[in-house]
Amino acid sequence: MAEKVIAITNELVRPYKHLIDLYGLMKADINYSLLKKYLKLINDNDNKYRKEKRDLILEIREDKKFLGNYLLTCLQAGYQITLEEMKKEINDWLKSI
Repeated sequence: MAEKVIAITNELVRPYKHLIDLYGLMKADINYSLLKKYLKLINDNDNKYRKEKRDLILEIREDKKFLGNYLLTCLQAGYQITLEEMKKEINDWLKSI
C-alpha cells in the first residue's frame, strides 16, 4: 500500500492503475503507524537518487500526470466515479494518515 501512495504522490508519471488500486485499498483495515513507517522508508530511499531531497507530501498534486486510460481502468476495477471525485476522496483519506 505504501508503494501505491508513493506512486501517486511523487513527481513521476505513473499508470492510472496505481490511483485506482489505492482507491480500493484505502477501504481496508490499515495499520497506520506501519504505513507511515514504510512511507518514510520509501521516500528516504527515493531521496538517495533524486537531485534534491524532497519531503513526503501526502497529496495528489494538481499537475500530477498519469499514463493510460482512466475510464477503462476504472470500469475494469468495478468503479463508477469520476477522476476528480476519486482524487478528492483519496486526498481526503491521505490527510487522515
